[in-house]
Amino acid sequence: MARSPILIAGIAVAALGAWLASGLLREDGSSAPVTAERTEPRAPLVEVVTSQARPVSRHIVAQGDVLAFRRAPARTQTEGRVDEILVSQGERVEMRQPLLRLTLEGRGSRLREARALLEQRQQDYDAAATLLEQGYTTAQRVRELRTQLESAREEVRRLEEEVGDTTVRAPFAGVVDEIGVEAGEYLVANAEVATLIDNSPLRIVVRVNQQNIARVEVGRPARVSYATGAEELGRVCFVSAAADPATRTFRVEIRTPNEGNAIPSGISAEARIPTGETNAHFVSPAILSLGTDGTLGLKTVGEDGAVAFHPVEVVRAQTDGIWVSGLPDEARIVTIGQGFVQAGDEVRVSEADESGFAGAEPASGAGDIPEEVGQSICERRPALPDDPSAEPVAAADPDPAPEGLDPEEGADEGDAPRDGASAPVDSGTVARVQRLLNGLGFQAGPTDGLRGDQTRQAVRAFQDQQGLPATGTLDQATVERVIELAEAAADAGDDT
Repeated sequence: MARSPILIAGIAVAALGAWLASGLLREDGSSAPVTAERTEPRAPLVEVVTSQARPVSRHIVAQGDVLAFRRAPARTQTEGRVDEILVSQGERVEMRQPLLRLTLEGRGSRLREARALLEQRQQDYDAAATLLEQGYTTAQRVRELRTQLESAREEVRRLEEEVGDTTVRAPFAGVVDEIGVEAGEYLVANAEVATLIDNSPLRIVVRVNQQNIARVEVGRPARVSYATGAEELGRVCFVSAAADPATRTFRVEIRTPNEGNAIPSGISAEARIPTGETNAHFVSPAILSLGTDGTLGLKTVGEDGAVAFHPVEVVRAQTDGIWVSGLPDEARIVTIGQGFVQAGDEVRVSEADESGFAGAEPASGAGDIPEEVGQSICERRPALPDDPSAEPVAAADPDPAPEGLDPEEGADEGDAPRDGASAPVDSGTVARVQRLLNGLGFQAGPTDGLRGDQTRQAVRAFQDQQGLPATGTLDQATVERVIELAEAAADAGDDT
């Protein structure tokens, strides 16, 4: 009885073994096959499109700030109390236009006194010169009177400049952005009274990294997109010769026209600077892949049916796709299935419709700039205003030395006319012309031989009436015409 479980187990194992062995034998006693027939795997299927490279302009895109062409304060040149403010904020002014006047504070009366003294000195000198010619006085006396005359002239000139300095004028044409004084306020010399801005043209300042700066050249065209939504074409006018040590970027300045001051300064902008052309393919950014080293690229299929990976560079981005370089001029680009194959894999190919790629055209770039946006926009430089009040008062018109007086004594080297220039008009002739112009109704002011603003305006009005160049300068042709008309008027009066 103790052996019965072992016996039963042995019988069960023997029966199981016999049943398993029976399945390995055919009915005819031959052995059954132990393996199934093997099948070869098929190559993966990808979709490709045949793309042809086309020339596309390369760009550097940089963000920057829009600056005014000029921004400067208008300052007083002398001290005084504000008498009158002649402009308002936001008003457009021309160069030399008066902005503000200070009270004269006695300067006007001192100028009148100096002019009266100058007239007296002139008469004394003229009388002495006549006496010298007749032998009734000495050359030494004439020299003394000449020195006194020149001293009186210098005093009149100084006071005229001081009176002129009481008017603050615009340093250039622009817009009055801010006025910082009030009427009645007392100002010291060099006080800032207003800020002027010239926004035509505009300066767009961007920063270009050190890897791309070699591709940027002065004179290249550029397209600027302002934060306001407006776009304008301009030119690169300045490239810094040294990088910013903190950012390793270079300052690049672009100028754009701004007729009518339509675009304000102080806003931000994006500049696109073309740097040449390259052959590129137009693709969807969705088909870009990463290489094993993280390089951005595209997968293509060669003639042998093998996949190849090409690192690419994005040349230009558009709303409907991107232009990339780095591929052969003609390539079969994988558009579907690129994520399931690797470089070197053999694949089956399905040709896709090329209309989405071949029909694309490069977006308009900044390479085609009209001729009117030429180099002149870069050649323009801020000019200093011509200051008529600084014109010398008869300093370049010395009186001719009378007989018996050495012409070299008391004469400056700058008194001689330059080659090709007309002979200077002396102060005596200026006084005569002033008297004749007054007689002709042109209001030339006092006959003091000085070329003040009133005399210049009268001369300019006379020249304009007679068809002469209206310069306001008393040249020999104007003098002769004034004398001719005055004599004709006198003759007409005698006839009546």
